Amino acid sequence: MCRRGQYRGAVMHYASRTSLALVAVALAGCGINNTTFREEFPDPAVLITTTDPMTVRDKLARVRLPESRDHTEQLLAMLRSCESIDAAHLVLLTRAVPLPQNIQIHNNSGRWTYPQRGKADNSAFVDQLLTEGADKVRDIDAYWLGEMIGISQSDPTMLMLCNRFVPQVDDRSDRAFDEMVRGMPGSPAFMPFLSKYMGPEGRLDGDRGWRAFSRMSFDSSRLILLDILLKDEHEITEDRLLMAMKAFSFDSGRTSAFNLLVDKARPISPGAAHAAIATFSFDSGRRSAFATLAKPGNIVLGEQDLLRFVKLFSFDSGRITVVKQFANSLEQEPTEAGAVALLKSFSFDSDRTKALKLMANRWRNLPADARRRIAKTFSFDSGRSKALELLMR
Repeated sequence: MCRRGQYRGAVMHYASRTSLALVAVALAGCGINNTTFREEFPDPAVLITTTDPMTVRDKLARVRLPESRDHTEQLLAMLRSCESIDAAHLVLLTRAVPLPQNIQIHNNSGRWTYPQRGKADNSAFVDQLLTEGADKVRDIDAYWLGEMIGISQSDPTMLMLCNRFVPQVDDRSDRAFDEMVRGMPGSPAFMPFLSKYMGPEGRLDGDRGWRAFSRMSFDSSRLILLDILLKDEHEITEDRLLMAMKAFSFDSGRTSAFNLLVDKARPISPGAAHAAIATFSFDSGRRSAFATLAKPGNIVLGEQDLLRFVKLFSFDSGRITVVKQFANSLEQEPTEAGAVALLKSFSFDSDRTKALKLMANRWRNLPADARRRIAKTFSFDSGRSKALELLMR
């Protein structure tokens, strides 16, 4: 491990330099105060000697870091002065590299900042620290490995860290997985970590992949991971289908997810289908989902199920679409009450007529008196007359 005698030569040169003049900017809104790195860390060696790395890490997330080349070179000099280093201290060195704070995550455990991965001027320097430091790491746990992976700036560096350390810290338990994930909340390296290492290595088996899915921040990442998970599952439960649908933020993501999920849950029960499609925000998304649901083998439904589906729509146009999709595939015998309820769900006689045309062959099996009462559902005489004409053939 690093001892003060080993790093003294590396840090004295740092302390003797005149600090680079920085323009004062209004960073309070970003969670950064006006304290400079040198004010907060008069002895930078604390980065590789502290016994409280979490506190130091949180301080680094708030101070203004020097933009000078001397600063980054001193970080590398401190690393090279160590015969060995803890993973936590290596993370602190990378966190002391000035990077744009494009992504900021706050939770009960602390504050994380990330640049756009691989885009910052110092991205390569972060990966250099991680690459050289990996050869010196002697003490590592799942959490600090997660931090190292989370700050990595390229897939090759991320994969190097995974290949070297994941087998050491991941016993395939939920606890180990959760600890790694806890170390990289919101990191742009999280999705590559799952899709390029954990998945191919078979380390997302069981519930682990779904636990990762629940931590996704964006629909695009959710879809990538969902596709990975479903390839290894012959079927999924309806509870899992609903959990997945509720995780998406936008109808475009929900549409793609529903297409993937239904194939693994078929045949889906009408109740689960209703709950899943109810997660959509707009009629256009619901229409797309029903088009998928109407494919042979996906669902078996009755009259009351159709009525519940119709009521999911805000406008008659969407309601007509659903009736058209399922009119000829309903199970159970028709009822007068079901016919009246379905027609009453429409706002205008013109659309009631369209629905009746689609359902007429089914409803003509009802008694004549029932068919006459169904016709009375229409608001105007013209609609009633047309209804009787269709029902009494």
